[in-house]
Amino acid sequence: MDNACIYTVSALTEAVRNALEGTFPFVWVRGQVVNLARPQSGHLYFSLRDEESSLAAVWFKGQQKDNDRFDPLTGEVYEDGPRPGPAASLENGQELICAGRLRLYAPRGIYQLVVEMAQKTGLGRLHEEFERLRRHLAGLGYFAPERKRPLPENPARVAVITAPTSAALTDFLRIAQDRGTGACLHIHPSPVQGDAAPAGLIAALERVIAEGWAQVVVFLRGGGSLEDLWAF
Repeated sequence: MDNACIYTVSALTEAVRNALEGTFPFVWVRGQVVNLARPQSGHLYFSLRDEESSLAAVWFKGQQKDNDRFDPLTGEVYEDGPRPGPAASLENGQELICAGRLRLYAPRGIYQLVVEMAQKTGLGRLHEEFERLRRHLAGLGYFAPERKRPLPENPARVAVITAPTSAALTDFLRIAQDRGTGACLHIHPSPVQGDAAPAGLIAALERVIAEGWAQVVVFLRGGGSLEDLWAF
């Protein structure tokens, strides 16, 4: 093999950086905010998502505006006076239009959007769908207190519907061992994220009901963004 064709990691990273940042010196991106983090530094870290992809983003404190006198994207002057900037009220699920630069972050080998200005466009599609479904089910009376059944105080037979290799199941079993009352657990495998999860969760619940064994059914998974939890 010709050694001249072998890059060092740093050399390849630098070549990719030059190609990426040279091709996209300034971009406009629209997506749904997920995984928002607000460290003490005041910078904002989040991802923009659509149905198929995710883009990491950072909005440095120095680029955030407290009060906007005009729309940073359209230039429209607000006749009713300055408005709070979107950074202060940014939250997961919001649809956001961002403008900024693409940067390759060499220590982790990922590229991200360095936001220079942004504008909220309302809640994202998943939040809207969630609220619509919640209102529909509430109208059917599914959340009425009189429909809720009391849980057994010390159930002896518990069905657990979850991904069998998940960290959440490991934690659940550890806590059941340390603090539980000796109940018998039956694990019913199901995907808990992605397109196959809703049908898998329903099928697992139907199996539990058909068996007629369990006193309590637990749907189990770890945390995540609204998109990650959407199957539930």
